[in-house]
Amino acid sequence: MKKTIALSVVTCSLMFGAGNDDILEQVEINETRLNDPIEGRKNSSTTKIIVSKEEIERFDDQTIGEVLKRLPGMGFTGPAGYVEDIRFRGADKGYTQILIDGEPIADGKKDRQMQVSRLSADMIERIEIIRQTTAEYNSDGVAGTINIVLKDAPNKAKGNWSATYANQDGTSGKEAYLSFGNKYDKLSYIVSINALDRPWIKPKDKLELGYNATTGAMTSIKTEYEVEKRENTELSIIPKINYDFDDKNRLTLSGYFITGTEKKDKTKDNTEDTGTLGVLDKLIYTDEQEDKDRDNGRIMLKYETTFSPSEKYSITAMINRGGEEKDKSTLTRTTTVSNGNIVNTAATEYEKITETENKIKADASFVLWDSNFIKSGIEYSLKDFESDKSKNGVVQTGIADNLKMDEDSLQAYVMDEWNIGDAHVLTPGLRMEQFTQKSLDSNGVSKEGDYRFWNPSLHYLWRMQEDLHFRASVAQKAKRPKFDELTNFIKSGTTGTSLNPYETGNPDLKPERAISYDTSLEYYLSGNTGVLAVNGYYRDIKDKIESTTLQENDGFYYKKPMNMGDAKLYGVEFDAKMDLSKYMDGLNVYGNLSFMNGKITTASDGIERKLKDVPEYALNLGFDQKIAPLGLTIGAAYNYLDGFEVYESATKLKTETARTIVDVYALKKLTKDLNLRISAKNITEVEKDKKDTEFSATTGNITKVTTETEYSNVMFFIGLEGKF
Repeated sequence: MKKTIALSVVTCSLMFGAGNDDILEQVEINETRLNDPIEGRKNSSTTKIIVSKEEIERFDDQTIGEVLKRLPGMGFTGPAGYVEDIRFRGADKGYTQILIDGEPIADGKKDRQMQVSRLSADMIERIEIIRQTTAEYNSDGVAGTINIVLKDAPNKAKGNWSATYANQDGTSGKEAYLSFGNKYDKLSYIVSINALDRPWIKPKDKLELGYNATTGAMTSIKTEYEVEKRENTELSIIPKINYDFDDKNRLTLSGYFITGTEKKDKTKDNTEDTGTLGVLDKLIYTDEQEDKDRDNGRIMLKYETTFSPSEKYSITAMINRGGEEKDKSTLTRTTTVSNGNIVNTAATEYEKITETENKIKADASFVLWDSNFIKSGIEYSLKDFESDKSKNGVVQTGIADNLKMDEDSLQAYVMDEWNIGDAHVLTPGLRMEQFTQKSLDSNGVSKEGDYRFWNPSLHYLWRMQEDLHFRASVAQKAKRPKFDELTNFIKSGTTGTSLNPYETGNPDLKPERAISYDTSLEYYLSGNTGVLAVNGYYRDIKDKIESTTLQENDGFYYKKPMNMGDAKLYGVEFDAKMDLSKYMDGLNVYGNLSFMNGKITTASDGIERKLKDVPEYALNLGFDQKIAPLGLTIGAAYNYLDGFEVYESATKLKTETARTIVDVYALKKLTKDLNLRISAKNITEVEKDKKDTEFSATTGNITKVTTETEYSNVMFFIGLEGKF
């Protein structure tokens, strides 16, 4: 605790004890330059990719996930042709930190990450891909950090609107967007509203073949055909109000509010042939209905004093909230073919998750000794997480069923952007993070855990030439366990057998610690018309957490998260963006190629194996061509995500094939303030193929092979957009 107090005192003294009228040229970056994808990247002292609102709007992307899939190092999960969660650099989704305006999100999820399919792309000013964070940001982003910057209030009256109609295989969707803002004397404001109704259909085939572990003879055949119809609706409202008391003091009230529903209608037709092969034993029909209500929001009040572009002090208070409420009903009809006997079963499930965070923070930035740009801050937060679940009207008390957890956090940081002459910038930093977690089970028994991390970082920028930059960085990071991983409940419905092991948490889990290395070389084309870059990264992760099934001393099998050993993530990313207008008027092209790999060495046996679900590479190519005489712009984007093959355990091999997605668009300028946009997403109608192969631990023979194919359809969009 003495170290914590010491750092806090140093931070506060830096915040309020410095004053210098000199201004570093590097921090005199106005908002226009900051939003420019080339200029902002070039002038950043850290490794960063910026996506501007013009690039976001280009392909008529409805969600943030659709934008991110085209960027270097981005993998993703979700149904075929749909981006639901981001896997940056092949790492599991919990290793990517997603921020809105530099602050973490309360999404009401146990894995501490928001689904990128939830936030509309229309609301965004820019997206920052921060490959290696400075001490200014918390250390959750082991793989990297995505900062979503919302639109700011304008200096004059300004408005934008759009209306879009979508169709997928005869199912229609709609989206409407309106944004308006103005400035009256000392008051400026902006309000953005987006309403989205997006349906999609997910057909899936599944085949399971069983084999005798000794003879290798086939013993069973099971088939499944599933059709899932899903409809997502979202209403997003993002307001921001600035009040300038004078040219130095500003009060800002801002927030975002997202409310939505997700309706699923899933049917399954199953057959089972487990006796005499070729003779059906059972026919099983399942009808599953699921409704989700989801709400997320933040309200933030910030007071800022600005003495110069490089000297600012602020204090901020905010409330973050996220929640999800789910109702699910399942009706199953099982027919025994031999005698025609029919058994109907019905089940219901209800779950409610809420997450609330209250935070207060203070930040400062100023110039010291003419060449040092200092940033420091301190924050304190209180977070509550609660999950309640019932099945068939009975309250459940399992690991993920009935969970209450409180988390208190004290964090402080200090960093120095040190300009050494004109060519070199060195940015050392230190961040202290202290967490106290307390969980409460259904019997009133509580458990507490305390974590304290001291995370140093060092970033280096060498301006070798005006248009050639070299960067290198190293930082220590920490990833805390998910909320439900820390409980010791046993999930309801498990029996402790090898086929149905007890699912439980692990209160003895240690946080994962990582040392992160990044290095890059960037060449900027003349006049900032483009960039060519290569970036290498390496993540050395200690105490990697994975779920595993073990037989314990009581004879029962338990599936629980454990610190399995040490892991590493590494790869190389190439990216290019060029304005080729001098060769062909109005032509812009981009491309990126990312090679990814990940391995883990288990502590129990010292065996090294590949990390789960890491593709070997990802490729993106795209262009847009403006044809000025016709008032027309056309473009296309190609996305390829490689497959993978990995042993999830000593007796299970998982394989997933590559996926290719192609999007195209056309924009016709009708008048000065009115455009017509037509686009098609996933014209390749990508398929997602999976295969699981299980082996006998005794004989090594194959015991089960499960293949699964998800199908998708092209989605068409047509819309009008304008400004006023």
